[in-house]
Amino acid sequence: MITAIAKTQCTDFDQWLTGFAKHGTQRAKFGCTGCQVYRGLENANELTIVFNWSSAKDMQAFMTDPSVQQEIAKAGTIGAPVVSVTSHFCSFSS
Repeated sequence: MITAIAKTQCTDFDQWLTGFAKHGTQRAKFGCTGCQVYRGLENANELTIVFNWSSAKDMQAFMTDPSVQQEIAKAGTIGAPVVSVTSHFCSFSS
């Protein structure tokens, strides 16, 4: 499993979330198996999104698809997201 952590900002969270939710089927077609959206405490339009992907190849195909870039802009995302890609290593609980 591949995990991608994207940091970005949007102009209006509610508008952005509506667009993001509608795009879920498209993410799944590219191998996204789930995601979590986090908002900043001081700036609610500051976003961290954690995506789980079936493979790095699938994730890369999604991120470079022109329709995805159009949807990101249409949803009100400011600038290009900064993305870190990781593989799962271990989990801990408190």
